Amino acid sequence: ERVRLEKCRKYLDRGESSVRTVLAAMPQPLQMFVDTEIWMNEGEIGRWKEQRVREKNPWAANEAFTSANGERMRSKSEVLIADALRREGIPYFYEKPLDDLTGPYSILPDFTCLNTRTGKVYYWEHCGLMENPDYCNAALNRIQNYAALGIVAGGELILTFESSRSPLRTHYIQDLIERFLK
Repeated sequence: ERVRLEKCRKYLDRGESSVRTVLAAMPQPLQMFVDTEIWMNEGEIGRWKEQRVREKNPWAANEAFTSANGERMRSKSEVLIADALRREGIPYFYEKPLDDLTGPYSILPDFTCLNTRTGKVYYWEHCGLMENPDYCNAALNRIQNYAALGIVAGGELILTFESSRSPLRTHYIQDLIERFLK
């Protein structure tokens, strides 16, 4: 624990402002006492947004739907989510690979979102063809892959589902944004 505290002190001494970097160096029991809200300043949020602009999604170039940000997306429901995030000022990435986590699982979250108040990162998966058995099985596998990495529903994983008979409702998107990202 002394080594981790020393590492944390070095990050702080050199002016490190990344909440995740400093918290990762801090012993787990102390993390609960840190008020991350004071670190989430305009500079930190701006760096997150800058990175988003630089990292265009090469996989989405041929997708059929376009968000208000001009991003090509796979479904109308993903556009609804993206546009709601944009309206609320929530920084997000669309289909940014989880390459900073180790493990045998390849995950491409629909949305990687930043809660600007807490600095916490959330992953949002929208499962939109739940009446299709193959799609449904693939969605369940994705959720299990997240869980294997310690990312679980109700924690850092936000899940939405729909089928042709039960479409995604905009008020539900808004409720999830208020609950996790505001």
